Amino acid sequence: MNSVGGNAGHHNLTGAQRWALAFALLLALAGCGGGSSNGGSGQADWFATPILTELGSAPYVVGFGDFNGDGRTDVAFRFAGGNAYVMLGNGDGTFKPARSVAGVVKVVDIAVSDLNSDGKADLALTACPAPGCPPGGLSLFIMLGNGDGTFATPVIYDLPGPMTSAQSVAIGDFNGDGRADVAVGQSGPIVSVWLGNGDGTLQAQRDWPADTSGSLVQGYSIAVADVNADGRQDLVAFLGSGVSAANISVLLGHGDGAFDPPLLQPTDQIPQLTAIADFNHDGRPDIVINGARLGFQPGPGVLEIVPGKGDGTFGAPIHPYSGGVVGIGGYAVGDLDRDGNPDIVMRISDIAPLAILLGKGDGTFLPAQNFAPNLDAAPVERLVDVNGDGRLDLVLVTPTGFAVLLGAR
Repeated sequence: MNSVGGNAGHHNLTGAQRWALAFALLLALAGCGGGSSNGGSGQADWFATPILTELGSAPYVVGFGDFNGDGRTDVAFRFAGGNAYVMLGNGDGTFKPARSVAGVVKVVDIAVSDLNSDGKADLALTACPAPGCPPGGLSLFIMLGNGDGTFATPVIYDLPGPMTSAQSVAIGDFNGDGRADVAVGQSGPIVSVWLGNGDGTLQAQRDWPADTSGSLVQGYSIAVADVNADGRQDLVAFLGSGVSAANISVLLGHGDGAFDPPLLQPTDQIPQLTAIADFNHDGRPDIVINGARLGFQPGPGVLEIVPGKGDGTFGAPIHPYSGGVVGIGGYAVGDLDRDGNPDIVMRISDIAPLAILLGKGDGTFLPAQNFAPNLDAAPVERLVDVNGDGRLDLVLVTPTGFAVLLGAR
């Protein structure tokens, strides 16, 4: 989860971070007295009736791809316990029964890419080998796809050191050779990078600090983007220290697999949900953040966009939705109306309607349109074309599975 349209990092928290986030949300609820309905009259007709997939418990939907080469969107996910599963899509918003991914347990994050250029989708995971974790914590797993929805035996890249623990994983091309490279955000906070050989194997690991302040911070998630528009891919890490501090950390890439020291920019929210897109078409990626407010600030969290300046730093936050966001109901970014401008679909609270914010292309948005799918406590997960009709469909996570709402416009 690490690119435009995703929620990079909203399932990558440690137990301590989840407790800190829950505490911050309780403070927010105490200070706000509830949510706020904002803009939009009537119910938007952007999506069809939800198609439910029952799994027995709430999954963490973290990766979409075509795992069996039939041109239909499949999904890889994990449950709270950590085991990974794949469901092959039928092309109509429904899926075949879930099949477990053998050889890994306690999966934290999944990235989908073609790591060996054979035209088949592969998996990069941060996880533990069965039956347990190594002393250092989680490791990087590379699982090459067989092209039929199954995967080869994982190749494991351990993270040496007593304090390492792999969290989020992202795929990029950091040295410009056209081969997929892998980056893993550690809780250190350190970003580890493996350059790819083009056959699914990786070169020696190199570590890059995401914070040089000496503060006791942890990494939440990472993303890949060309932040300074120099044609080289950069790394963006989202860091936090309990409920007291949070930062955006940018590591500018040299184009040869090396990175500059981090550029840190404070943010006033725990960056649990993050996405990157260019909302004002200036060629500089902007970052969307939604989380709980830091410390003892009253009121709910807010959705904010920090506009990129093109040099690895960011401007003052823009708030496209003026009301508060009670809890972490999720959001997704994508071009919903196909006008070339990024849009946002977000959930305001567990029981409030979804809000659809159509981008104008200049960094501002039309008034929010409300959409009520009649699925309470179902966070927004992703905008993705599930049925291949060229329209973005909406995926929500339900308490017992997930729901696909096919795009109706």
